Amino acid sequence: MLSSRGIEANPDKCQTILDMKSPGTLKEVQQLAGQLTSLSRFLPRLAEIAQPILLLLKKTE
Repeated sequence: MLSSRGIEANPDKCQTILDMKSPGTLKEVQQLAGQLTSLSRFLPRLAEIAQPILLLLKKTE
């Protein structure tokens, strides 16, 4: 939000993000990873932060 003090976060949108439930299935993790990949274009360090989530998608033996 723009205000006289500059750019500020919209509290309603922040609360929506905080209220999100954790992904419980593989499909939900895949959807979240896709959303994070899309957002990474705009947030430079998001790849570092999202790495634990993306590692869940790697197949292990």
